[in-house]
Amino acid sequence: EVVEKHISINYLYDGDGGIAFDGCGTKVDYKNYSWYGKLREKFNAQNISAYGEGVKFDQWNKNFDSYGVREMCYAKNGEVVVMMSSGEYCSFGKIYRYFVNSGKLEEVKISGDTGCYTLQEFEKRTGNVIPVTAAFGDAGCSGKIYYDYDFLMNTLTPNKSYFECIGEEREWEYY
Repeated sequence: EVVEKHISINYLYDGDGGIAFDGCGTKVDYKNYSWYGKLREKFNAQNISAYGEGVKFDQWNKNFDSYGVREMCYAKNGEVVVMMSSGEYCSFGKIYRYFVNSGKLEEVKISGDTGCYTLQEFEKRTGNVIPVTAAFGDAGCSGKIYYDYDFLMNTLTPNKSYFECIGEEREWEYY
């Protein structure tokens, strides 16, 4: 008789869709989850500031027209949350990964320069990668950077960007 043995590894694994995010939304979408309050406390305890004011999890900041946490995604079967906090003008903002079971909050590791861009939104995930957009605009010039956020490795890597000014053509730069 053949006996199957299973090994359980306590590590976040995506494999073939093993981690299923519910789509991304605002904090309000998650307010009734048991982990919400603890995550809010952990975020606020970091004492992040922008424009000389504290950036709080669910407090509106008129200086950058956003709450402290701009967008969140939750994977119930992986018990993991990824979220994006607002940055100020020419300040990138932050992306975090939060493990519901352990209560561990980790800031993303960024490779490359963030320039004068500010995080905007998470895009549709493919495998372990959630595309992220960041934008810039000032004095007739604008730009956008597309990043790849690998939520398993908790790394953010630039993919492509463009920068243009009025009267000039857009040029894509690939990384």
